[in-house]
Amino acid sequence: MKINRANYSVIALCIAVFFNGILIFAGAAGEEPIIPILMLLLISELGLIISLAGVYYGAKQLINDGVNIKTIAVIVACASLGLMLGYKGYVLWQSLGLGA
Repeated sequence: MKINRANYSVIALCIAVFFNGILIFAGAAGEEPIIPILMLLLISELGLIISLAGVYYGAKQLINDGVNIKTIAVIVACASLGLMLGYKGYVLWQSLGLGA
């Protein structure tokens, strides 16, 4: 059975949106987070890795299949979510007092 790899970037986008929602609602500004901070760090780092994988597989699909608006939109969305998740992870890391 052959797996269709054309949907990897869309799946990565959905997972990244889900993780971003968890980070937004679990760590509301000015309140104590619902989820422990180390778990939030893990979610942000995993979301970043998944987003970057979505960008990679989307770019690979773009090269193989040619220019497609849907693929470009998914790549841009994965990249922007990856930046947001990375920034949120950085802010969480700084809030622990472990940053340089």
